[in-house]
Amino acid sequence: AIALKPLSFPEEGLFVSGANSRATMQDNDLSDNGTKGVGVQSAAVAIIISNRIVRNLEEGIFVSDDGSQATIRDNNLVENGMKGIGIQSGGQADIDGNLIHNNHREGVYVSGDGSKALVQNNDITENGVKGVGIQDGADVAVEGNRISGNQYVGVHVYGENSRGIVRENDIRDNSLAAVVTENCGIVQSADNRID
Repeated sequence: AIALKPLSFPEEGLFVSGANSRATMQDNDLSDNGTKGVGVQSAAVAIIISNRIVRNLEEGIFVSDDGSQATIRDNNLVENGMKGIGIQSGGQADIDGNLIHNNHREGVYVSGDGSKALVQNNDITENGVKGVGIQDGADVAVEGNRISGNQYVGVHVYGENSRGIVRENDIRDNSLAAVVTENCGIVQSADNRID
């Protein structure tokens, strides 16, 4: 386990890359890094728990490439320059119980064929564009979250083969709409509270 604080570097605060690479990151302060707070790529596996990840230039946490997996739990992801959490190019993540707010673009963004995420029990509020963005063939379950006050939409599913299962969320006070699907995106929605 890595438990250093505070961490601020010209690029990523913490970076895990390559097959058979594994890391547990817990109770760190990952602030003001030059690119990402945490990077996970090239089939690496990371457990990211109870960290403060704020004001990084790009994403707070970024998971990329086939075989890369992250468990992202109980973190505070605030005021990052792009996304709170970005998953792309076949990366996969279990995103549970985080506070994700005031990031400049999306709170959570999942993009690309093979990219998958379970987004559950998070507080996703007041992000600059979307609460949750699902795009370009990604497959995401969005369950039991509070998604509010985002500047565009709560949940946005865009593009052919992109799929969002949106269940039992509290989605309110987003500027344009609660849930939007465009360009052949698929949404299965049930038991949400929408204002």
